[in-house]
Amino acid sequence: MTMLFPAPGRGRSAAWLPPLLFASSAAAAVFFQGFEVGLFCISLTLLFGWLLWTIWRGHGAGFNIPRSAPALFLTLFWLWLGITLLWTPVIYVSVFDFWWLGALPLVFWIYTLAPDKDRIWPGIAGLALMLVVALALTAIFQFWILHQSPRSVFLNINSHAGVLNIVALPAAGYFLAGYGYDRYKKVLPVLATAFFLLVYAVALTRGRGAMISLLTGLAMIVAVAARRTPKKATVILLILATVAIGLANVSWQGQLAERIGTLSSPMTAGSDRFIIWRQAWEMIQASPWLGTGLGTFSLIYPQYRDPKDTTAGFFVHSDYLQLWLETGLPGLLLLAALLLSVLWLYVIVLRRADISAASKIEMTGLFSGLFAVALHSSVDFNFYVLVTTIIGGVMLGRFHELAAPVAGIGHWHIRPAAWMGARAYRTIAFLLVMFPLVYFGSISLSIYETDKGLEEAKQGRLEEADRSFARAHRIYPYADNILISHADLYRHILRVAPGLTTEKKSELFAQASSMLVEAERLNPLRPLNFLVRGRLYQENPTLIGENGAEKIGDAYRQALKLNPRFYHARAAYGAFLATAGRTREARQILEEGLRYQYIEHEEIAPYYALTAKLRLQAGDKEGAAQLWKRMEGALESSGWRRIPLPEKAGLLGAEASGVPSGNAPAEKRR
Repeated sequence: MTMLFPAPGRGRSAAWLPPLLFASSAAAAVFFQGFEVGLFCISLTLLFGWLLWTIWRGHGAGFNIPRSAPALFLTLFWLWLGITLLWTPVIYVSVFDFWWLGALPLVFWIYTLAPDKDRIWPGIAGLALMLVVALALTAIFQFWILHQSPRSVFLNINSHAGVLNIVALPAAGYFLAGYGYDRYKKVLPVLATAFFLLVYAVALTRGRGAMISLLTGLAMIVAVAARRTPKKATVILLILATVAIGLANVSWQGQLAERIGTLSSPMTAGSDRFIIWRQAWEMIQASPWLGTGLGTFSLIYPQYRDPKDTTAGFFVHSDYLQLWLETGLPGLLLLAALLLSVLWLYVIVLRRADISAASKIEMTGLFSGLFAVALHSSVDFNFYVLVTTIIGGVMLGRFHELAAPVAGIGHWHIRPAAWMGARAYRTIAFLLVMFPLVYFGSISLSIYETDKGLEEAKQGRLEEADRSFARAHRIYPYADNILISHADLYRHILRVAPGLTTEKKSELFAQASSMLVEAERLNPLRPLNFLVRGRLYQENPTLIGENGAEKIGDAYRQALKLNPRFYHARAAYGAFLATAGRTREARQILEEGLRYQYIEHEEIAPYYALTAKLRLQAGDKEGAAQLWKRMEGALESSGWRRIPLPEKAGLLGAEASGVPSGNAPAEKRR
């Protein structure tokens, strides 16, 4: 049995690079919340560095490919994710999600193929424990000192809890497995302290799904260890868990118990998720067999969204529903087969009487951590939390390494030295690894140039912004957002640049229109494309040819068809109709959008102001005042010190938009 830390004097100087690469990748993944693509690329690049190290050393010794059901179904699941790229409507989004969801099988195979696993596992496990305990301490600091939500660096507190769970339960297993061994006496207090902190931090989140998953996993460990480890060890573990949960309840002045108590009324406790799941089920029915494509849920969901839904709309909050929705029924069935095969492998291990108690407890700790995440994922999106899948991949690899021989699972041995020389082998290995690294590098550089162009445009350096957007598109020509930003820059130039000749205006207009057409080809689901198109047409009526008003209206209507909550397009369309004298239609369009829930932010102020103005013109003073109040709240929440009076904001005057100007002294922001 190899414990969490190596025994004194046992190979400490060897195999330090894989744990370092793993821990660095996991650390970068911690800060990836779905938006920081550069950190995602760094994390995956480090994993491929570990893969290259593994392949590099395998020329002479070769590799053992396990002939197990979990390895087979995990590989088939990953392969199916790749196959779904053939019919996705937005290829670049789906490719990104292929690597995102593929982190777990990638790490599993890297660890499985790695040489000297017994020597690298202690470092990997120890660094993972240190990283996640640091997250727990950060959350505790936030709660007690900063009086903030205890979620460490995560935007979603349940994602934070999921990461804690996947490490807390193996830590409990290693504590019980090592209890009574003299050589692990110094490690046990570390494991006990880590377990206590992790359980306390999980309980501080008050997450019902996270707590159920944690307690279920802990019950599994205790049930297996009860007859296989000293009773004192089990009692200590239960006391630590009880005190940690009780302390969290006291910290929240009893709110933890109250929140857990709401599970007695599941329809109320899960009302927000039920809204999403109902609409997700409608989406599944539209394409149940092949799915809509990886990463497309957030792009398609706005068309199905219930007005009562208050979530951000990025995830279904059930990984199994989302994977069915995006990858079709085969994706869901392959994932289910993977989970069942891992469960069956664990059952086989438990039935064996010739395995040491410590080994069974170690495997139970690993399995319970994976089980807790799988259970929690039925009501959350842990499969889309990169650090969770990275840690989960290496834990699955370790569990498989221990359990497969016990279950009598064999392997194929592949020795590259038998059919090619070392130089050719390593050249091929290097080139294969470089292929995804070029992808990660290109999207990172492209995002850098895009962000640079946006900042230059903001500063009025329009020529520099033009060059930055052009470079970004050359580096990565598959992203529609670059083209949309570039087209919007040309729209802005057409509006503000002095002295443009008719020929130059026509050229810029044609280039912007062409960019938007290409962007629509790359991603037909982006409503921003049609908002920019509508504004481009509306601001250049002499350049759009015949039926200009119809083209403008079509663009805005398409934006709202793709996302009825897209209030920027709704406000623009309403203003266009109002300017054309179609006030009744304008008000109808604007009022329809008020059925939806919005984040109260300064960007929504023009929409509220215009709607309030049309209400006032129609004699609805009370309705106008209500919207003005909402607008005030949105501005104040964004840091505005003083809110202009309605007449100064254009609510009663000639300004159609009523947009507060950030340059006005009376509206200076904090």
